[in-house]
Amino acid sequence: MLKAKHLNWRKGIPYIHCRYPSRLSETLTEMGRSTLYRKALDVGDNPSDAEVLAALEKARETFNALCDGLFSSNRRHLTEMQQHRAAQAFMSDVNLRQGDAKTEFAAYQIMAKSDAAAGLDTDIAERVEALLVADPDEEPDALLISDAIAIYKQQQTDLKYHRVLDRFLQQSGDRLLDGSINRRLHNWTQDQLKDRNPATITKDLSIILSCMRGAVKARGLSIMVHKPAIKLNEAKQRVILTNQQLEELFAQDMPEYIRCAFVAALTLGAINSEIYRIDPGTAGNVDGCLVVRIDDGKTKHRRRSGPLPWLARWVAPNVSEGRLRENMTARIKKVNQMASPYSLRHTFAHAHAIKHTPDVAQAQLAGWSSRARHSYGLGGVHYDELLRPLIPIQHSTWDWLLSPNPADNVVNLRSKA
Repeated sequence: MLKAKHLNWRKGIPYIHCRYPSRLSETLTEMGRSTLYRKALDVGDNPSDAEVLAALEKARETFNALCDGLFSSNRRHLTEMQQHRAAQAFMSDVNLRQGDAKTEFAAYQIMAKSDAAAGLDTDIAERVEALLVADPDEEPDALLISDAIAIYKQQQTDLKYHRVLDRFLQQSGDRLLDGSINRRLHNWTQDQLKDRNPATITKDLSIILSCMRGAVKARGLSIMVHKPAIKLNEAKQRVILTNQQLEELFAQDMPEYIRCAFVAALTLGAINSEIYRIDPGTAGNVDGCLVVRIDDGKTKHRRRSGPLPWLARWVAPNVSEGRLRENMTARIKKVNQMASPYSLRHTFAHAHAIKHTPDVAQAQLAGWSSRARHSYGLGGVHYDELLRPLIPIQHSTWDWLLSPNPADNVVNLRSKA
């Protein structure tokens, strides 16, 4: 059963379950009301995890809007649109709908009979009464950035997109979606360029622009949302280790599991998270050559098998992933202060470029997706027939550094006196 913050299950039905903020709890206790908020999520029968999480996020937004509308002495100043949202949240919480009352007097009677309405700020209570007598199909013309994001989330349930939009909302603030959005997008982009990769920012912007433009179009508003210009920084030279630095690195005294990690990082282009999760129990053998299997990766092509003909066995790290990274980094810094464990992946690519290794073979070894058609069938990763041609490529590229006899590498890879 799915677990998440503020998510509670009762008899198979998902609920939002949380406490009112401390600024409201004391007042609610004095009024004899519970400080807990619980409401069934608006999902159908047998909902998927994504549907439950989307409904939970919507319920959180409703709860936050409801808190904004309670007790004016404790709440921040609300804009007109935020007051409207707070009123809608209260109505949703007590199962009232827009247009439930035919007259203003009927709306007043409904509010007078509601114990929950006693805690509402006067402005919010008046807004609720106005909504009770309003046309059920009437929608406000104004649109908040948070409203645009809520609309987008209903259509796109990918949580990766949700995180991008939530981060943008947190950093830029919730404001009216009007012509000033272009200036806000520009300022946000320039701020992000200070410490983030332009390519990553471009991807995030495409999600944000799709969200804003979709909401503007859905509401029929005459607002043009433009893409900010991104000045790409001059590409930096990637750090690679020279042959001498590689010899000095592998000549260091180190535990066997770190030597195995360095061999995989250099000859398979494996990154720390991939190395850490290599299971010795899944290691195989092709023509007497050790083959390790990488089942963890951020893309399907990163999940691959690779021959390591210089090792007799694979020794898994007996430390945390973070400590493994620290240990590898400390040893690499001894030979190149500018390098990191990821530099070995760049060194892998550099070495194979010099050797003119076929692109398909490089892609199979390092888990790249953009080099020819190596992803045919099962991804070109676990077949002996596909792995066998990689063994001589490994020998020809790295035998100058690593002993071709696996027995020499169980305790020590080639030691340079």
